[in-house]
Amino acid sequence: MDIKDRVVVIIEYFSKQPLVKTELNFNNPYQLIIAIVLSAQCTDKRVNLVTPTLFDKYNNFTELSIAKYDEVYNVIKSISYPKIKTQRIINISKILSQKYDETIPNNVETLVNIDGIGRKTANLVTAILYDAPHIAVDTHVARVSTRLELVKSNNPDKIETELSSLFPQKYHNKINPWFVMFGRYKCKSIKPNCENCDLKNICSYRDLHDK
Repeated sequence: MDIKDRVVVIIEYFSKQPLVKTELNFNNPYQLIIAIVLSAQCTDKRVNLVTPTLFDKYNNFTELSIAKYDEVYNVIKSISYPKIKTQRIINISKILSQKYDETIPNNVETLVNIDGIGRKTANLVTAILYDAPHIAVDTHVARVSTRLELVKSNNPDKIETELSSLFPQKYHNKINPWFVMFGRYKCKSIKPNCENCDLKNICSYRDLHDK
């Protein structure tokens, strides 16, 4: 089966699954982007444990932008890289409150020029908030894409480009939630559940891995 046929099978399979855009808890754009930044190299479950206190204490970008570093750090210190992330979310909040009047731009290039926001975050935020046709590449997307032999590169930007060329644009903002949930609960990094995988007939990972 060539790659175009595999893409058709993949789309048919995931289109039948419930679409969960993110497992991060949020009620507004401010909460979404802050939660996504905090989730880098950290589980959504862990982030969801600290954000209720954070968002109760700081209700918007303006409030977080003038928060004291130590106070924010004490709220989020249980997540990964709390020192760096404390500075990031304060800095991001300053820019979005002062330059963009609390509104998150619907433009990836604009967002990635804000210190603390990477391409994955920019793609994911715009895909969720504005239904923009962007592919956010994280470790799950990279792993699933590689195992399904959709991409050849390990570089997130190149993976994004390759996936964009393979899938029709209307599916671009669905690829991240599809592959993240699949990678998180079935195609795991360690001990993937290949035996019970509905895509095993188009995936050679198990055969290669067992050799």
